[in-house]
Amino acid sequence: MNRKILFLFLFQVTVLKSYAQLQTYYHKIESVSNNEKSATRLFQRIDSIKQTRQPHDSKVTTYFNRDVDFGYKHQRITVIFNGSNRYYVNLLTMGDSILISSVCYDNSFFGDPLYDKLNKRENHPKIDTTKVLQYLKRRNDFYKSSKNIEDLVKELNLYKMYAFYCGDASPKTKMGEYIDELVKNRDIKKLKNLLFSFCCEEQAYGVAGIKTLQKKNVKIPVEIIRIASYVNDRKSELITCSGCIVGIISTDY
Repeated sequence: MNRKILFLFLFQVTVLKSYAQLQTYYHKIESVSNNEKSATRLFQRIDSIKQTRQPHDSKVTTYFNRDVDFGYKHQRITVIFNGSNRYYVNLLTMGDSILISSVCYDNSFFGDPLYDKLNKRENHPKIDTTKVLQYLKRRNDFYKSSKNIEDLVKELNLYKMYAFYCGDASPKTKMGEYIDELVKNRDIKKLKNLLFSFCCEEQAYGVAGIKTLQKKNVKIPVEIIRIASYVNDRKSELITCSGCIVGIISTDY
């Protein structure tokens, strides 16, 4: 019985120490992020932190740096320290200037609800409000939308994968099923909302749904067709399922 209690105690101490280390690294990255205006310099400074950890088991990479309209870019930097401490930094940039910097715990690998709770509690993005509002005004005017700063941060932080089929035997993804349902119900409103997202993967799903409705000769407002065509032609980089999707639209759509 005493051995069991000792084992449980040691296990709890190990887990708590692991989470404490996870949070310590998070706040180091956040501190650097909140005090840097240059995207290039921010990457270099985060990479320098890696050298103080276990360099052979740590990595800092630019996951993507993609167009989100009018010369603005959504850059995501992925950070791994000591193998298991994983984060990503989302940036909204114009040129090399940072307009938004948002540090998140990376839950895409672990699937642990705790990481979602930590992000809700600890994510405090740095925002150049004046410049971000300029971007929002221009984008809302173009899309005929009403997005705000909260929407922008939330959607830049999303970790989505664009795939209609993925995994062994290529079963349909949940989003693939969802788009099927929207197409079946001719729900143009919800597809339009996907097109308005700052998340390029959500936009791509919206484009796929609109294109499918067009093939079915469903009447779609000209403005929605215009936006879907624009997003499709923009060719922003997407996160896909192990490269099984070619281009922005699934070959089955």
